[in-house]
Amino acid sequence: MPASSRRGALPATSMILFLAVLLLLQTVVRACLPLDGMNAGVTLNRGTHVCVVLSTPEWVDGTSNYSRLAFTPNVDKFARLQFSDTYSNVPTGGITDLYGPNVAVHVESMGVTSFQKLYRQEDPLGRTFPILTAIINLDRGVVTGITFDNGCVLCNNSDRCVENTYDFLGELYSGVGATSDCFLTDAECAANTQADPRACQLTVYVTWTGTDAKGNFLTSSSRRFSLFSSYSVNSYVNGLVKGVQDSVSLREE
Repeated sequence: MPASSRRGALPATSMILFLAVLLLLQTVVRACLPLDGMNAGVTLNRGTHVCVVLSTPEWVDGTSNYSRLAFTPNVDKFARLQFSDTYSNVPTGGITDLYGPNVAVHVESMGVTSFQKLYRQEDPLGRTFPILTAIINLDRGVVTGITFDNGCVLCNNSDRCVENTYDFLGELYSGVGATSDCFLTDAECAANTQADPRACQLTVYVTWTGTDAKGNFLTSSSRRFSLFSSYSVNSYVNGLVKGVQDSVSLREE
């Protein structure tokens, strides 16, 4: 896949991109790597570099529109990154004006990149995949891979859960590591946002597995949603949403 550091950035015309720049200034990273360029030394309970990238699904060197938002969550905390300005302006264009009718999301950490997921999909129903869970794998403090959890438990493994893993050519990927996610239609999101403006906004959970630089085993991936019942997951997710007001928020548990 093309190196993310070569992507052509979108002109600074949106709040999302402004926040991306602001966060990158606060967390000095290059392609989600520290300045020394080393993928090493990731340690339990210490902050490390994690980036969430919103983009067009098909990447073309030098021309692709994207926004990279950088965070430093503490390793092995069950972290939630919520973006409360992603869905609210979809009916009038908003995020789809920036990236096109299909909006992809991927996660980067220490120079390692996940496959893509769709957050928005052009469809007669208009599909939104609002909740994604990334699993960052470490081997003695080195990030070796980033995968996504299977999100079907969020909709009781119904026909609302569909394949949702894409390569960087924008093609559906069904190989090793591919997972599915639950979607809501535009009609459902419109009804939900009347009750709560934060409904259908993008939320990315981050968990960890493997061993840190000191050999400690990481356990937060045991809290990923696919391991629990639909009832307990929905109660937990609803509880986390309450009280979130910032455009981008980080919460750790």
